[in-house]
Amino acid sequence: MDDFIDDDPWPGLTKEQVEEAIEQNFQATLDHDWAEREAREALEPAISREYGRQLARTLYPDLGFCERCLTARAIERHHIDHDTTNNERMNIEFLCQPCHRKEERIYRRRKRVARLEFTSRTVH
Repeated sequence: MDDFIDDDPWPGLTKEQVEEAIEQNFQATLDHDWAEREAREALEPAISREYGRQLARTLYPDLGFCERCLTARAIERHHIDHDTTNNERMNIEFLCQPCHRKEERIYRRRKRVARLEFTSRTVH
């Protein structure tokens, strides 16, 4: 046997067997994430934007301070990817109303510019 660690947590396994087990576990995690994403996308039409907002309010009732300006009390939950059905904590930013308005203005402006650029490319 090729014991490669003194304090071997996988006794009796070779380095290659351990690496293969780690790779299989990693692949299983990726497959689970993919299946979860596929299921969510299949259900997405059934989940309204407003329901997603209500769910975010339920999941994150106590917001603390604004994560942008750090001074005002956060009263709004901002979906970073603008998908209100995605209520993962990493996608939620707690913002005060002025910071949230500013973020939404920036997003709408970028969206409008992208649409204009796309239109100008397809016309020519």
